[in-house]
Amino acid sequence: MKACAPDTAASAPRAILARAMSRHPGEMAGLALAAVIVAFVVFGIVRLLRTRRRAELDRAALGDALAASEAVSAALSEEALFLSAVLSSVDSAIVLFDRLGRTRFVNERFDEVFGVRGAELIGRQRARFVELLSPSFRDAAPFQLVFDQEEEERLQMPRTTRHSGIAAPDEVELSLERPEHRVLLFSANPVMQGDRRVGLLAVFRDVTAQRAAEEARERLLSELAARATTDALTGLKNRRAASDALAAEIERARRYSRPLAVALFDLDHFKMINDEFGHETGDDVLRAFGRVLERTARSTDVVARWGGEEFLAIVHEADLDAACRFAERVRAGLADENPLADILEDRPAAVRPVTCSAGVTVLHPDDDADAFVRRADAALYEAKHEGRDRVRTHA
Repeated sequence: MKACAPDTAASAPRAILARAMSRHPGEMAGLALAAVIVAFVVFGIVRLLRTRRRAELDRAALGDALAASEAVSAALSEEALFLSAVLSSVDSAIVLFDRLGRTRFVNERFDEVFGVRGAELIGRQRARFVELLSPSFRDAAPFQLVFDQEEEERLQMPRTTRHSGIAAPDEVELSLERPEHRVLLFSANPVMQGDRRVGLLAVFRDVTAQRAAEEARERLLSELAARATTDALTGLKNRRAASDALAAEIERARRYSRPLAVALFDLDHFKMINDEFGHETGDDVLRAFGRVLERTARSTDVVARWGGEEFLAIVHEADLDAACRFAERVRAGLADENPLADILEDRPAAVRPVTCSAGVTVLHPDDDADAFVRRADAALYEAKHEGRDRVRTHA
């Protein structure tokens, strides 16, 4: 039988191991130390490579983040510039405060309205803003009140609570006197970010032109109303206004069971005055009688030109005797006035007395305005028929 050849591949490690074990123990320790050092070196190299790779990735991510941040900053800057341009183009003066009360934005219109450089207020507290502007107003109390109330609410309000608005009216009218007169409507409203308050927006709306137009319109309407109810010649109420007043007085007298009287006056021989001295002189006589009537009447009475040379007086809370005494005072007052003496002072020989007749009556339970005046007219007719320059009554 043939012997097997030795397995050299399998026996080689064993030979190496045998040789290694045959070595001195000191050599074995040296080899082990070398192996450990090699392992640490390899581990360090691998870790260094991984750290370097991570750093490269972090730098790339940081670069992307910086680029994104720059893009956001650019967008925000553009948005801020756009918002600033919009607020500066508004015709109202605008001031924006942050939640700590510091001035953060003032538009260009503010400079024009108040004559103050808004840029000098940036960063300053709102108290300085109020102090600076207060002397410019005719009455700064409403302006200061809005800020005082708003400050009190701001200090007491939790920052997570939605603000319900300032207690003062939404807009306060202010009269600005410096640098020039302006009428401003002022409001101060919170700036909210969700439920969180982040600032306060103060707006001064210049309504000077609108207010001037409103006042001119009111004056015009007042003038038109006066023309509709006033006799242009004498300045007394006209027949339309007197009729309205008479209806109201009749209703009041009946409601409160109070007496009421009317007196109807007529200038005697007025046509002769017009014919002899002209209509201009006649107009002067009518004006003079109107002054006498107005001067004699009480503030509660109503006097009016009823038509032509006739005048009506509504004598408030007067019985027949009191109304008759009133009419007699008017008649005597006209005689004392003697209007032709002043009008014809350069023609004293032509002067003649100007007299009037009057009819007086009181309100009856079943009277309407027409029946009431007709009875006074009947009494006036009696005064004329009996020779003029006298007062007659019709109970």
